[in-house]
Amino acid sequence: MDRQCKIRIQIADGAIQDAKTVWGFHLIESDETIIPPVRDYETIKFPESAAEEIYPYTVFEPFDYTCTLLCIGALTTINSTVKNFYDSLFTVTSGVDLRQAKVITLYNDYKGVKVSGYVKTAEGQDYYPELIKADTGAYLFDFVLHVADPKTLTNL
Repeated sequence: MDRQCKIRIQIADGAIQDAKTVWGFHLIESDETIIPPVRDYETIKFPESAAEEIYPYTVFEPFDYTCTLLCIGALTTINSTVKNFYDSLFTVTSGVDLRQAKVITLYNDYKGVKVSGYVKTAEGQDYYPELIKADTGAYLFDFVLHVADPKTLTNL
């Protein structure tokens, strides 16, 4: 597979979309996780022994998967671009504040992994007004997925 520094995102059962082409998001940094973490082993310690007994069975553990993205755009639209993207990751019940998260499948072409989870946050790191040229800004943010089923982390 050709490794490109980009991510693709599938929201629920929708089409797989290139984050740079559709939303203008550039991949800056991404999680190093290629194997899900495992839960701690059950152990028993006895006062008369320096060693501990271990029950050697475990399972994969849910985890957070983080990508740092950069949105470059017009100063007048950059905030709404990120907010509209974030809002598209939920189904909103009208008349109440209830939001139902949609399943997000993230294809990290740079690291060669695919993972599915639910958006946890799209928290901003920094906002750089007029970073590139006049009337253009850059917004750097962490896009965090909570991977409830670690078996969804697979190689591309």
